[in-house]
Amino acid sequence: ASSHHKELQDDIQLREEELVALQGDVSFVRTEKEQRQSDYEDMLAQKEELSDRLDDEREALSQVEHDREEALETLEEARVSHFDGLPTPGLQGGRYLPRCQAYIV
Repeated sequence: ASSHHKELQDDIQLREEELVALQGDVSFVRTEKEQRQSDYEDMLAQKEELSDRLDDEREALSQVEHDREEALETLEEARVSHFDGLPTPGLQGGRYLPRCQAYIV
């Protein structure tokens, strides 16, 4: 009976050690899960921030394109106004010189 009792005690001791090891594994897995959840939340926040920055950049680009179109229209209006009433290029094979109102034949 004493040897049977000793076997049972050894078995209980072994199982307790296995339990402690399993509890350690569970604790490690929980810690790992929490870290991954935290990393995931950080990445989501970064994604949101990058998405906002991308929207801002798109908006800025759209504004630049709009400003460019307006500048081109203003430039065209100024060109038409500047050359209004001057001889038309091509009639005598001539051309305008930039920044002056001379007409070269």
